[in-house]
Amino acid sequence: KKAWINLDLYNCLLVPLSVSIFHFSTYSLSSSLSSLSFKSSQRSHQFVFLLSAAMHSSTVKSEGSISIHSPTRVSSDTSQPFSALQIGLTGSIGMGKSTMDKQFRQLGFSVFDADEEVHNFYSIGGDAVVPIHSLIPDAIVNGAVNRKVLTEKILKEPEILQRIESIVHPLVNLKRMKFIEAANERGDFLIVHDIPLLFETQQSKKFDYVVVVTADKELQKRRVLARPGMTIEKFEAILKKQVPDEEKRQQADFLIHTDYEGHAAARAQIAKIIETVILTHPDRWNQWKQRQSDISWMDSKIHPLRKMFDMFLFDLDDTLVPVLVQLQAAQMALFEFMEIHMPNSFLILKSSMKQLLIEAKLKNPLLAHDLTALRRLAILNVAEVYAEESRVDEAMQVFLEARSAISDNLYDDVLQCFDWLTSAGVRIGILTNGNANLSACPALSKFLSLVVTAGDVGASKPSPVPFMACCQQAGIVPSRILYVGDSYEKDVLGAKNAGMAALLLLREGPSCVMTDEGVAGHAVEWDSSSSSLPPIDISQALKERFPAADVSTFSLLPEEIMNKLLLWQQEQQQFSKET
Repeated sequence: KKAWINLDLYNCLLVPLSVSIFHFSTYSLSSSLSSLSFKSSQRSHQFVFLLSAAMHSSTVKSEGSISIHSPTRVSSDTSQPFSALQIGLTGSIGMGKSTMDKQFRQLGFSVFDADEEVHNFYSIGGDAVVPIHSLIPDAIVNGAVNRKVLTEKILKEPEILQRIESIVHPLVNLKRMKFIEAANERGDFLIVHDIPLLFETQQSKKFDYVVVVTADKELQKRRVLARPGMTIEKFEAILKKQVPDEEKRQQADFLIHTDYEGHAAARAQIAKIIETVILTHPDRWNQWKQRQSDISWMDSKIHPLRKMFDMFLFDLDDTLVPVLVQLQAAQMALFEFMEIHMPNSFLILKSSMKQLLIEAKLKNPLLAHDLTALRRLAILNVAEVYAEESRVDEAMQVFLEARSAISDNLYDDVLQCFDWLTSAGVRIGILTNGNANLSACPALSKFLSLVVTAGDVGASKPSPVPFMACCQQAGIVPSRILYVGDSYEKDVLGAKNAGMAALLLLREGPSCVMTDEGVAGHAVEWDSSSSSLPPIDISQALKERFPAADVSTFSLLPEEIMNKLLLWQQEQQQFSKET
């Protein structure tokens, strides 16, 4: 795929570039990067990505557009020691920075929170307790620094603040240095520094990128005044000590807008930021993907499968359970509820749900990854017309419960496969674009050490963000994970381009069945006549048809998977010898 980049540099130099989008033939870059602009110290430029309709047919709104500060951040020198990219996360009071901090953590990124570290230093046994006791004995209560007493002392003697800072700041800086060193040793792709007063303390130049969390002023005010003990006078006094939001926006590399209802849109913006950084630093991304684990400790007692992989990561829909069956049952339950409790909305939605979902997705591109949020919005838009919106959340609960009742519909080989993997010492995880709650299926969930959904991470497969989140949450390098899925484009290409091995599962059944959620029942069409060929010919045909798949199978039966993996391993070893 090609992206044409209109690069307004040095008086309108037009440069066409051919951009490799990780070989994602359906990866919708335009949904991630609708408008890119970067600022230099002298002038502003714009990147406008115009992608072919084959990549993205819908119009993307301007919300969530991303700004890039400086092209000098890009480095292609792979001979240098690995160092994690550093993001400074900041935002004025009430903007939602703490919530965005939690989302970065949920994605598996390490976050250094200076305020959190100071709190630890002030706690019992903290490094600041003894020095502050020497300075202000009364500030130590029950073995810890009492912030209230400390604040009162500073108000009475402002000059003492500098002496307190001389104690705390070196401790924080030392902790930060150790944090960065540990991240570099692990080979982290990027790390985050949560700094409320980043601009106020002149720290923006320390980071590769600065992310500012922002929101409408009135919303900010409502959020802050809702806090216990907060008054308008306190709020205004805090604002006077902070750089105005408008100035922060001007100096930011990326903005995260938190004006939207819920967190789905904010999650999508963070995912877009990560996708942009990956595209901007391909060499760093390759370094992250190619990290290796030490397996020299594994002896002959270790199961052969465990020697190959630490984790099997599975897609859910049409890999472990037929999705069309689940969606039909869920929609039936939804309509039964609405017919009784939301009759007017039911009359509209029973014949137009699919179209309304499509419209909701087109109008709200930052919700495209979250099927639950989209469905709720489509129902809410109709329910508000008939004053039935009070039952929308209850209706969604009915739908999700039926959507998650997968126990009776699991494919026959799933539990047998999971039991085999567990006995081999291999961890099991789920990465799905769907929205089923797997805790509702104890027979399956008892095997799982990891469950990640597109709604959790703010992006759908084949974006690299969900795969990266799985690696980071599991603490496993990509090369030690085998991803298993039924979609060649979303599962195989997505996993391979995140550095994982990939197994393509070709189950028998209807091909390319489109549901009201736009989910393909079987995205990969397979010619069943090939089954009459000898096994070697089938294997060769699969390789020719799906070249990126390391392994292709027709079931999750342990014997079939193991045989295929052993053959693949032999091929890999032979290839290594030849090259």
